[in-house]
Amino acid sequence: MDLSIIIPAYNIPTELRSCLAALTRSRPPATEILVVDDGSTPTLEPVAAEYGVRYMRVDDNGGDRAARNKGAGAADGDILLFLDADIAVHTDTLARLLETFRSRPDLAAVFGSYDETPTAPGVVSRYRNLLHHYTHQQANPDASTFWTGCGAVRRHVFEELGGFDERPGHEMADVDFGYRLRDAGHRIFLDKQLQVTHLKRWTLFLMVKTDLLLRAIPWSRQILRRRSVPADLNIGASQKAAVALTGMALLSLLLSCFDYAFLGVSIASVAAVVALTKGLLALIRRLHGTVFAIACVPLHLIHLATGGLGYVIAWSETLLSARHSDG
Repeated sequence: MDLSIIIPAYNIPTELRSCLAALTRSRPPATEILVVDDGSTPTLEPVAAEYGVRYMRVDDNGGDRAARNKGAGAADGDILLFLDADIAVHTDTLARLLETFRSRPDLAAVFGSYDETPTAPGVVSRYRNLLHHYTHQQANPDASTFWTGCGAVRRHVFEELGGFDERPGHEMADVDFGYRLRDAGHRIFLDKQLQVTHLKRWTLFLMVKTDLLLRAIPWSRQILRRRSVPADLNIGASQKAAVALTGMALLSLLLSCFDYAFLGVSIASVAAVVALTKGLLALIRRLHGTVFAIACVPLHLIHLATGGLGYVIAWSETLLSARHSDG
């Protein structure tokens, strides 16, 4: 069973070096590593050459979906592992992945999770990376979605489904791919012990931009198009309740300018969000202490508010589109 690792990369030579260094330390025999340079300036070819891996370049920056599809088309293996360039695998990641496919012929795809030790310092980076770790660790292992941060699929299944959707408005292509896998009757396994280290450094602006434009809006579009999706990962019942309570807290805070009674509603709503988030906050507190966990509360409220705003925007688009069609 041959493994091809496809790494789309754009203007992140430092992270790519760390990614490739970790791969070369744990690379099983007959493993192909392919860096797909998505129009970086300068080119990332010297980095790929430094580690002796395959390299292909896309002259126009077409996005990671197109880069992954191009890489999959050029790869030789019968298992395709999609790996982000800002991720470092553990020493057992690749061996564990291949053993899972060997021992579970019923599985079409497998993906993993960030670990508890992201490398980037600072409250925002640690919070955002640990949030992703916690979400995957709490999710259903019999998954309904897919993750291209560290996710693998059998080549024939990937080709059968036509790869990742590159159309505008389908930016959450890995989630969409997972939904299509399940629609076609395939099984997806979220292996919570298949862990990798995230190297990404987050700022507050980058977090809000990513959560709104690259996650909340496109994922909400998926939900509205499908009308029914499994309540897992970021769209479980507790997550939806936390988003609604965050919206209530913000609205009540605005109304408190006219009536102080609403201030109590806002405080109570925030307290309810904290109660719903106690698992995540307990994880952060165990790793970084109480003060650090308290500092993450406003960041989590921003994350939830961004998610709610993304849904409102996607819902408004759907409503306007329906009215335009009726007109």
